[in-house]
Amino acid sequence: MKKYFLSFKALTLLILLPVIAFPSKPQPDATFRIFDGTIYTDKPDFNQFDIEDIKILYGNDFWDKGDNRDIVPAKKKIVRLAQIYSDQRYVVLDIEQWPTQGHKYRPWILDNNVAKYTYVYEIFKSAAPNVKTGLFVIPVSNYEKSLSEKGSPLFEEWTRENERFSGLAKLVDVAFVSSYTYEENWCNWKTSVEAKLQQLNHIYKGEIYLFLWPQYYDHSPAPEHLRLKFIPRDFWRFQLETAKRLANGVVVWGGWDFENARPLRWDGSAEWWHETIRFFQDSQKPLYPHLCQ
Repeated sequence: MKKYFLSFKALTLLILLPVIAFPSKPQPDATFRIFDGTIYTDKPDFNQFDIEDIKILYGNDFWDKGDNRDIVPAKKKIVRLAQIYSDQRYVVLDIEQWPTQGHKYRPWILDNNVAKYTYVYEIFKSAAPNVKTGLFVIPVSNYEKSLSEKGSPLFEEWTRENERFSGLAKLVDVAFVSSYTYEENWCNWKTSVEAKLQQLNHIYKGEIYLFLWPQYYDHSPAPEHLRLKFIPRDFWRFQLETAKRLANGVVVWGGWDFENARPLRWDGSAEWWHETIRFFQDSQKPLYPHLCQ
């Protein structure tokens, strides 16, 4: 058997060649997380894009058809759901049946509703203590109030509504902040999100994930001509970049056909989706670092 010997110089070149010839693919920023909260059918396995799964539990999961949703769900139903999803890392309790604002002259209604949300959270958490759990109602989401001038009666009313959740906010593991789009004004969207986070920071300390939806909101205060239209690609990129600066990550929601009351089929050619992948690959090079400062 013949023996072959390589010079040290040749061996060094062979070792370095793959690095020189085949640069590595850009990797996502591990400190910023994107969760898939969409309900599309026939969607791909997002894990291949480093997009994580997240479980969202809706009102229909807690109540059966015909149940009275003004009262809390049955304890056994909450416990059962917690046991089923006890292997999840994160769970969103998306119950929105009980108002969190308004009732200016009947504040006890809001106090009772906070108690209901607290009950559901505590029962779920006690049955699934290792699952990071949060609610969709903290902070209180109101676009008009979030854009109102600090110190104004409207802003102060919103502050009181959020402070009502201070006890529950100290219990939750994670905050999921509604950050949907109501108009085409990029700076107003950013101002609203920042105001919500400022309200949140007064009552909560912990992980924060923005709920983003690549479509305009489906009803008021979004104008009719924008409702459910897909957000332009550049606006979506701006939202992702803003979220990266302000939060630990995002939960992308969407995929519901409001007209036919069923999930939409996945569209792999959607501009928002391609921009999401692009953002993941070059998130260290923001396109709009100083916009709306």
